[in-house]
Amino acid sequence: PKNASQTLYGGTTCPKCGNEKDSYSEICSDCKRKIEQTCPKCGGYKFSSFDEYCHDCKNELENNEE
Repeated sequence: PKNASQTLYGGTTCPKCGNEKDSYSEICSDCKRKIEQTCPKCGGYKFSSFDEYCHDCKNELENNEE
């Protein structure tokens, strides 16, 4: 049986990976980090969640602008 917090917040299981998550978060911290650090252009790894693209795509876009 579910406890009250699981009923109110939809459980404590991440819907993306099935791992445990905070009851107030939609997804777990691992899935959130993967989303934040995935390049939207190629799906590669971004070194920082503050970067818009990965290093390779960033260089490619800068070279195309020249």
